[in-house]
Amino acid sequence: MKTFEIKTVQVVTQEQIDDVMCAALEGGISYWCNEVRLGKEPEEKYKWISDVLTLNGTLQLHVDEYDDASKTDEYDDHWCTLTLDKLLKAFSDMQFDFNNYDALDADAAVQRAIFGKIIYG
Repeated sequence: MKTFEIKTVQVVTQEQIDDVMCAALEGGISYWCNEVRLGKEPEEKYKWISDVLTLNGTLQLHVDEYDDASKTDEYDDHWCTLTLDKLLKAFSDMQFDFNNYDALDADAAVQRAIFGKIIYG
């Protein structure tokens, strides 16, 4: 049977992305990530760490549970870089539902953004 691929455009707000990051940071990723720090931006620029990506910053996530499968080109001593572009691609690939998600979905989005797939959980 012949198949076809369709892509849809979904418009999301800064607040929606920040809310997903809040869910991820407040527990969704805590079983494999034991520390989050800002990239090279000054801390004074951000009120909340969940807002960093949508304000053009980057986050560094420390992978507590080392696994060869989690190794990426940008992986350095268990630290991975998360950017808005990576997260948006993960949302698109997953067809993320911003109206119906939980911390597990937020975790899956962050893992896909960093590793390109789900490794933990």
